[in-house]
Amino acid sequence: MRKTISLIITLLLFCMASAYSQKEKKLEGVWIMIHSKWDLPDTIIERTQFTVPSYKIFATPHFSMSRWDENDEFCGHFGTYEFDGENYIEHIKYSSYGHLVGVTEEFKCTLKGDELKITGKIGNTGEGFLLVETWQRIE
Repeated sequence: MRKTISLIITLLLFCMASAYSQKEKKLEGVWIMIHSKWDLPDTIIERTQFTVPSYKIFATPHFSMSRWDENDEFCGHFGTYEFDGENYIEHIKYSSYGHLVGVTEEFKCTLKGDELKITGKIGNTGEGFLLVETWQRIE
């Protein structure tokens, strides 16, 4: 009887830990960018202060990203995404940058509480750059 109870308790704890882990892997909600770094071939652009912030919204399986650029022009894109806790993939269906429509971007990422860090290469081989972004969940 003790073995049965111990087994049941162990299984319950395992299921609870697994459920908690799955909850932590979810991106649902509204996020604001708190850090960005673009490692371009000839320079590095790093920002932690934004006069007009970037936002990302996740509503599984969809995402959207929007911001105003340095020329006070709107830029953004949306589509679907995949996330397994370590890998984040965007399938861009619409973008204010026409060349991104139909593109799939793959990133490594870490999610710790309400902070998401995305790292990956943006753009075509030889033309792209390394991107590092940190996002904070706000809703």
